[in-house]
Amino acid sequence: MNFLRSNGIKKLKSLLKPFNNFSRKKFSIYSSFKDDTMLSEEQKAIQDMAYSFAEKELLPNAHEWDLNHIFPEEKYKEIAKLGFSSIYVSDKYGGSGLGRLEASLIFEGLATGDITFSAYLSIHNMCC
Repeated sequence: MNFLRSNGIKKLKSLLKPFNNFSRKKFSIYSSFKDDTMLSEEQKAIQDMAYSFAEKELLPNAHEWDLNHIFPEEKYKEIAKLGFSSIYVSDKYGGSGLGRLEASLIFEGLATGDITFSAYLSIHNMCC
């Protein structure tokens, strides 16, 4: 609140300006992994899948889900089919067998569409 009082809403809006007009291509420059040469082709594909799912499936619905207290069970089933519900479980046991970096790419990508969805999924994966 002190930030708003001292700098005003105008300053806050200027800080948020880069996030206006969301799109995957524009938003990807704000990824933690700005230099994607650090990522393998598989990691880039995982990241793209997460961002794409967020933009197409989560972002258009997130506001309604929050307002109406909807738990999007069907979307969690869809994300499970992509292999994002058992990220750390070995593929020997039916999981994805991915590491922490891949998980952070997934959670970051999904959070661009619905941070609650991403947070729930990250908690679910802590238990697996």
